[in-house]
This record gives sequence, C-alpha cells and structure tokens, in this order.
Amino acid sequence: MGGMGYLSATENPILQAVGLIVGALVTVGAILVGAVVLSLGIGLVVLVGLVMFVRVRWLKHWMKQTGTPTDDMPSGEITGVKYTVVKERTIDE
Repeated sequence: MGGMGYLSATENPILQAVGLIVGALVTVGAILVGAVVLSLGIGLVVLVGLVMFVRVRWLKHWMKQTGTPTDDMPSGEITGVKYTVVKERTIDE
C-alpha cells in the first residue's frame, strides 16, 4: 500500500452525492460568514464616520453659541513673538 492510498476517490454514487452536498454547504457557509464579517466592518466604518460628523457639527454649534469664531482658529504656528537671543551657537556645537 503506497503513501496516501486510503484517501482515494470513491466510485460509490451515494458517497459522491453526500460529498457534493457537504462541499456545497461548506462553501455557502463560508460565503455567509464572509458576508457577515464584511457587513460588520462596513457598519463599523459608517458608525465611526457618523459619530465624527455629529461631534464636529456639535463642536461648531457650541463654538458659534460661545462666540468663538471657527474661521479664525489658530493653526498652531507661532508668529509675531518677541524673543531675546541668550547665546548664539554655530552648527558645529
């Protein structure tokens, strides 16, 4: 008896039909599980986007009520600052 002879194909039509049905069920199950996982992922992305949209809208509304201009928000750059040079250094130091 050689290597994997016990895994040979059967010629029994009943076993072939059962194998075909089981294979089809496994394939359909895998497709359904994949669809559920994909739907959950898309739903999570939509939910996060919706939450971000609502938070930004609420923040703009809140800033409008408090009188804070939304267009004049600081960009994080420091400009127009007076400073004193304590010690000048060269690039080599």
